[in-house]
Amino acid sequence: MRTIAALVLSVIGFVTLGAVAPTPDTATSVAPLGLAGHYRSQATAATPAMVLHFVEVDVDGIDNAMYMELARADDPAVPFRQAIIQTYESNDQTVIRAWDLPNMVGLPGVTVDLAGAIAGLWAAPDAMPALSKDMLDANVDLVVEMQASGWVAETKHPFPTKLNGAVSMTSSVRMQGDTLVMKDTGLDANGSKLWGPDGDGYVFTRFEPKTTVTRMDGGLVLVQIVAPPADSPAHEPGGEIAVDYTGWTSSGFRFDTSRQEGRDPFRTRIPGQLIQGWNMGIPGMAVGERRKLVIPGDLGYGPNGNPRARIPGGETLIFDVSCLDLANPVARPNPAP
Repeated sequence: MRTIAALVLSVIGFVTLGAVAPTPDTATSVAPLGLAGHYRSQATAATPAMVLHFVEVDVDGIDNAMYMELARADDPAVPFRQAIIQTYESNDQTVIRAWDLPNMVGLPGVTVDLAGAIAGLWAAPDAMPALSKDMLDANVDLVVEMQASGWVAETKHPFPTKLNGAVSMTSSVRMQGDTLVMKDTGLDANGSKLWGPDGDGYVFTRFEPKTTVTRMDGGLVLVQIVAPPADSPAHEPGGEIAVDYTGWTSSGFRFDTSRQEGRDPFRTRIPGQLIQGWNMGIPGMAVGERRKLVIPGDLGYGPNGNPRARIPGGETLIFDVSCLDLANPVARPNPAP
């Protein structure tokens, strides 16, 4: 539906523009206008419920940076949109700038998917890999106007887009208390509206997500992206588990995945002949559960790395693991005396 696409691909105007003016040398980064937090929209007949996260992250070269992630509430493991948000002042104006993450680019045989690697790590921003301004692409600027009850940020002119047949679009976001209202409007070549919400726009309100983060010995971090059904069986020590997984290095290099076409799920017994991060981070998973594992080098391939997989020594690994099936050990009755 047009309304779904307009919402999930262009929140706060986050559609690739092709060119944004460089940040002025006179620009001064400022606090991000109270955006930090978690927001949810209500489902309607035209759009699904969505979840939107803004968390503070360290980005070399961008002060007061925030990581933004937008996903369907019923599919939080696969975000529609991710960006780094910068708020700065220049020429007596406050501007919100969105920066794109590098995604699915690389040399033949080398896939760099930093967006995929960090998806879901809004719940544990300290576990995110190092980010720098040099690896980001400027996307769009919105000029902020402060108001008595909050603020409004909007693009001052229509900007180019190919979304749903439009040739240009405008975007705005309004914050009042615990509510964010976002509106994007697609225009045809004559400047007439092609798509976009009638009225104020899409309404998000603050909420507290139930995502679980577990920190284990050695620096291992587990984020439960998708909780299993309440009655789902959980892995027991010595049991066999079938999973789909994707693995990245901290640079976003995707070194392996079972999710590509033609590959079967990975089956293994745990504990087993695996990196220690898996032996520690997989037990207790239940069918239907999805976890993100951030594994320090000492619990991964150690100082020697894995040259065949192009993993350097000491490298932090990030895995996205979905539990598909289990075969737990069968308890044997004690022999009769």
